[in-house]
Formats: sequence, structure tokens, C-alpha cells
Amino acid sequence: MAAMAQEFPPATDLPGVGPDLQDVVARRQRELAMLAEISTHLHGEEDVQRMLGRTLDSLLTGFSLSTGWIFLEDEKDRKLRLAAHRGISPAYLEALRERGLGECLCRGVFESGRGRQALNRTDCPRMPSIGAGLEQPVAHASVPLAFNGTSRGILNLAAPQGRTFDDEELRFLETVGRQLCLAVEGARHLKQERLYNREARALAALNKGIG
Repeated sequence: MAAMAQEFPPATDLPGVGPDLQDVVARRQRELAMLAEISTHLHGEEDVQRMLGRTLDSLLTGFSLSTGWIFLEDEKDRKLRLAAHRGISPAYLEALRERGLGECLCRGVFESGRGRQALNRTDCPRMPSIGAGLEQPVAHASVPLAFNGTSRGILNLAAPQGRTFDDEELRFLETVGRQLCLAVEGARHLKQERLYNREARALAALNKGIG
């Protein structure tokens, strides 16, 4: 991450640029570095678990955060399941294993993902128990993994204590959500295609043996 960020000149080294503009330039540099790293991880990746984990790592490092989690819709029963996480409390993970997700506000965000924007979630009933070491509830960004009417899951990032994500940060996360949705969709199609080809080869070999 740090190596990629070095490709851009530090904002503080720009002559004649005021503090406000330096902040804007620094933010753009950070976003470009995160997008570049995420795109590199997603390109050619076929393992959904790896692409989700690496995307979370890039976002948490870029935003200097510690807690993030992703729900994906199960292809079989259409339920949301925890697919990747960082900084989640062991107690919450144990509760998920025992009882499943149950009723969750993320379901509403997921179902409206075809047209709804990323938002700050300040009413999550699982706060603060969901985050390891959290003593007070914090807001979290809730971002549909959606593209062109297809919704595959929800990306969540816990904000620092006492603040929320601003509009520009939410728009950036929407871009990441679209990229991740496309990558997950592509990996699933590739998996189905390979399964079909494997079954076709097996059937051809069986027919040849019978013949």
C-alpha cells in the first residue's frame, strides 16, 4: 500500500497550495492508491474469498480503520452470510455460527441495492458488540455490492468513534462496491463454466467408454 502511494507526489510538497487544497489532493491520492491496489488484487483473481479479504485490507489500511465485514448472498438459499471480516469480535462470530445472521438492517440495504446509494448506518443494533474492542457504538458505512441491477452483497466499514463517512467517501466506496460486485459475478460465472466443462468431459468419457 505504501509503495503504491509513493507513485504520487506528496500533497504537502506542492508549492503555493493552501492547506484546504492540500487536503483535497491528499484525499485523491489516497483514493487512487486504494483503487489501484484493489484493482490489482481483483484482476484475474478467481477465488472470491481472497478478493474479499484483500479488498477489506486495502480499505482498512487506506482509511486507517480496524473493523470491516462483508455479507454475500448465498447462491442456493438467497440468505446473507458473513463472507469476509476484519476486526470482528469473537463473541459476534460465535453468535453467527450458532444462530445465523437473523434479522439484520443489511438485508434492507441489500434488497434496495439496485438503486440506493451507500449510507452511514447509525442505528445498527449489533453495535458495539460486533467490533473487537469497541466499547461504544460507532457508525458504519453500508455499501451495496451492486452493478446494473445486480446486487451480490453488502460491504460494511466501521467509522472512527464520533464521526461518520462524508459524501465523497461514500461515493468512493460505491465505486469500490461496483468493482467488487463485477469481480464476484465474474468469478462465479467462471466457476460455473468450469464445472459445466468438467461435467461435459466426464460425460464424453463415459459415452466413449460405453461405445
